[in-house]
Amino acid sequence: PEAGGEIALFDVETGEIIHQPALFDGWSISAVEWTPDGETLLAGGQDADVLFINPETWEVEARVETDRGRAISDIDISRDLTGALASTESGLIYRVDLESLEVVGEPLAGAVSQFQNLAESPDGTLIAASGRDGALRIWDVATGRLIAEKLEGAQVFDLTFIDNDTLLTYGGPAPLVWDLSTDRLISTACDLAGRTFTDAERESFSDDLGGADVCQ
Repeated sequence: PEAGGEIALFDVETGEIIHQPALFDGWSISAVEWTPDGETLLAGGQDADVLFINPETWEVEARVETDRGRAISDIDISRDLTGALASTESGLIYRVDLESLEVVGEPLAGAVSQFQNLAESPDGTLIAASGRDGALRIWDVATGRLIAEKLEGAQVFDLTFIDNDTLLTYGGPAPLVWDLSTDRLISTACDLAGRTFTDAERESFSDDLGGADVCQ
């Protein structure tokens, strides 16, 4: 993608342009992604629409509106290959069905000025995003609930799930590995506390703890 709204295709082996750059709406293009079948190019930029582009003709075959008036900052294909994730500069993440070409459900919100990178867990239950503030946020896809807000460790420039409970982030002096397993978190907390949690602690720490004596 180019700042002037141009998209160019390159041969990965030679590095040469294999298709003349095309200009789209005069808007800045900030994110591109291929559909799983490699037949359609998804693009997003200042006009807040996800564009479905035919790479042979450069025609825009469909548009999906997201956050009107807010630029799209990143596009990623879902792990089950049936949808796309599009984040906007207003801190919203939209899920787009690649068959119906419609936004699915309500957008995920994270109270940050702009999300720059997205990742989805292999089982599709979690979505992680890094913001312009360098912090990491994680959502439960089924409920849309923000389950980890503004995790700070280092500036996050990119991220990927290693497995369903482990996230790798890149940035700062070295990559970081995040353990997202609730069971391991509870076990570690119990070991550190050396006792069971009070009702108030269970309520304030996590909804996942419920009312059970988790340190038994």
